[in-house]
Amino acid sequence: MEAVTLIYKAKKSRLVGQALVSGAALGLSVWMMGNAEIVMHRELRLVVFFVAFIGCIVFGYTTFYNFLRIFNSEPLLKADAAGLWFHGSPMYNGKILWSDIAGYQVAQYGLSKKVLVQLKDPVAFTTKYADFRKYVFQRMYKRYGTPIALPYNLFQDDVLQMIAAIRDAGF
Repeated sequence: MEAVTLIYKAKKSRLVGQALVSGAALGLSVWMMGNAEIVMHRELRLVVFFVAFIGCIVFGYTTFYNFLRIFNSEPLLKADAAGLWFHGSPMYNGKILWSDIAGYQVAQYGLSKKVLVQLKDPVAFTTKYADFRKYVFQRMYKRYGTPIALPYNLFQDDVLQMIAAIRDAGF
């Protein structure tokens, strides 16, 4: 079998929307920091300033990350001979060997659809990483029954055709 690599990118419009929303929240946090002095009570003023400062850090990072994903976008999903690599966010990425995958499923959860990658031993995957991803994978496992649940509407391509292409490539 020849070496085949299938790459699936994220929708640019979705990333632009996320960047604009986080940029607007960043602007609101900066405005709150600049206008904290109008709060009359000293303790409340400190709380407002602290919350606005944390908001600046979080929304600044999110805005910067989303703009990086727009202009230098890594693939959301990549399938090659070694395994399946996914990159949903900086804290939600990893690689799965083909021998660990049991199947794929598209499921509806509330108002959103998810692409679930079913694993043979999901508990072992949740403990595979020692950083913050371990916590994220454990939360995904509790919620969806598998640690890998990617947003359906973030994919640029049709997900069902994508799964069929991965299967047809012999992975």
